[in-house]
Amino acid sequence: MLLFIIFIPILAGVVYYVFSHYNFSKEEKIPTSASITYNQVKEKFIQGYYDEGLTLLQKALKESPDDTALKKLNSILSKELRISLKISYYLNGKTLKESQDITTSLSLSPKDPYYLDIIASRKCYLYLFQIDPKNKLYVIFPNHQFSLSKNPIPPGRMRIPDGFRWFRPDRTQGIETIYLLATPIENKRIIELAKDPDSLKEYLEQLQTSKINKIKGIVIKKLCFSHVNKEKEVL
Repeated sequence: MLLFIIFIPILAGVVYYVFSHYNFSKEEKIPTSASITYNQVKEKFIQGYYDEGLTLLQKALKESPDDTALKKLNSILSKELRISLKISYYLNGKTLKESQDITTSLSLSPKDPYYLDIIASRKCYLYLFQIDPKNKLYVIFPNHQFSLSKNPIPPGRMRIPDGFRWFRPDRTQGIETIYLLATPIENKRIIELAKDPDSLKEYLEQLQTSKINKIKGIVIKKLCFSHVNKEKEVL
């Protein structure tokens, strides 16, 4: 179970919201077109059918190599998107530490409040989910409970929870799993699937082995860390 604590939320949250929604880079828009083929391709990506979308896009480009909208969409998907995610935490509530090596060797106790620190290299739609040791799924982002920001996010750093808030592990021991999906095209399917946790888990696992890994503009990550009950030694 995820708990979070609030220190100074209101003013900090408003300031964070303003800056996180001001995009200092040139906006990268998904093209529009009357082309039936183009709209079929785009819809596949919007609905999260990445394997089908990629296959259809490649076929469409061969058949219509001069289609401006198709070429623009391919360019957006081919442009590299880099996502950095690390956990910053207070070890035993005393010493601030951070880890980008998020594996089961990283263990947090109820005395180790933490937040997620994310850096995106370009504007994108970000989706974050967390599954606790009890197999309960949480929508971490987009979720106004944890962040006033909304999709798409601008390039740069983002903290979740925002402001001066922290997640705090409960006393359930086991493995915590984080799923991250970042894409230049909105994924409408994934939010709908969040209403059915089992279907969403199945979809997120399928993405791990899909053709999505061949698309430079889309990032999928699965990260795990451990919940423990005992206090750790401060090094």
